[in-house]
Amino acid sequence: MNTPSHRKLTPKEERFCYEYLACGMNATKAALRAGYSKKTGSEIGRQNLMKLEIQSRIQHMKDNLAEMAETMAGLLEDIDSLMDREDAAAVFEDEDDLDIEKAAEDLISGDLPLDF
Repeated sequence: MNTPSHRKLTPKEERFCYEYLACGMNATKAALRAGYSKKTGSEIGRQNLMKLEIQSRIQHMKDNLAEMAETMAGLLEDIDSLMDREDAAAVFEDEDDLDIEKAAEDLISGDLPLDF
């Protein structure tokens, strides 16, 4: 079974992975946005997708995005639940202390995976 070597991606390859996901998994657009030339963008995009290191990196990024989406969905449910409570302000010592940003920060408290 072919496994990716653990060589570090070049900055352009890393950017290609990011752009590939950002532009709807279009390899040509991703290559162009990553800085490859218009003349070779299509071919480089195709070649990049064949590299095991890039495939692995894209999968890792997809997994992290899915995990982040799941975390955010849970966070939004928690915020919605808090806001639905008639006594939401009672969570805080004083109604003037009701700080939605602070409440959101407290809810995520470092649980959000930001490593792409």
